[in-house]
Amino acid sequence: MPATTTPAPDPVPLPTRLGWKLDRELLMYTDAKQPDVGNEQIIRFLPSMPWLAPADTEVVLDLVQLLYSAKTPGGYDVLTSSCGYGPDAEINECVYVSHPGADLIVWYLDWEKYDIHIHPDMPRCGRGLELHFERAQYEADLFAMWREVEAADLDLQVYELQPAGWHQFEPLRPALQHLSRLPLVPVLPPGSLLEFGFVGDECYFINGQHGGSWPTRLLPDGRTRDAFETWMTFVKRGWTLIPDPNLKNDFFLLHEEDRDACEGAGRRLVACLRQAWSASVAPQAIEVRLLPCDLVTVPCKPAHAQRADSSP
Repeated sequence: MPATTTPAPDPVPLPTRLGWKLDRELLMYTDAKQPDVGNEQIIRFLPSMPWLAPADTEVVLDLVQLLYSAKTPGGYDVLTSSCGYGPDAEINECVYVSHPGADLIVWYLDWEKYDIHIHPDMPRCGRGLELHFERAQYEADLFAMWREVEAADLDLQVYELQPAGWHQFEPLRPALQHLSRLPLVPVLPPGSLLEFGFVGDECYFINGQHGGSWPTRLLPDGRTRDAFETWMTFVKRGWTLIPDPNLKNDFFLLHEEDRDACEGAGRRLVACLRQAWSASVAPQAIEVRLLPCDLVTVPCKPAHAQRADSSP
């Protein structure tokens, strides 16, 4: 049975704003006429914010993810490595971004996952670090970062904008040229049905279809993140429990006596998500449901395996 712990107190909000330094890396090609001049450049934004650990040079800001985070609440890799793979910079979880007010954007960083990147003088209290950004300033800073990219490209052709890549940023450029504010975009189209439940190797469905990616993109704050993590403690993937390669990614309930607790954790996840979305500056017109917990437990065999064993 998953261990029960006393919930940590709510994090103390920390007012802040985006800070960065544009870092350039020249790509030098053989040129007899101009041997010391770079032909192209790679650029990246290094974060410069007082709550970050000093000299944390492995971490970069992802401008594309930042732009999306201003428009839609959810989990974003706004802090990552220069190659875009967070673990290379010892970042193993996204930042959860919520829009609880018309003038407010909130980041939530779990202490356990981000502790080494947080300044040692920051008090470790609550479940994680909750950063409050004034929306107008947040958007102004993003537009300033975009203008720095454009200026750098005029100065010397940009070969790559790390970590997202130039190909991901390029489609956003035309709209940025004509906007003064970033529009709010719903998490899912209005009227969508979002269902959480363990079926095979899936744990959520959108309008009856497999969700596809891991659902962190749907989780806007610390409470929904914690609720999701608690729900997941009641299950394991097949590859950790049984030798059947055909079921290696399927979910299994760890203990039959925890079935009700698993459903209770799922109901809490749904409730937290509904509450977070209803409190958002742009309420999400999405129906959220929990599917019944019909998982088999280990070491029981799945039903289709039992039928196969009993066939002549």
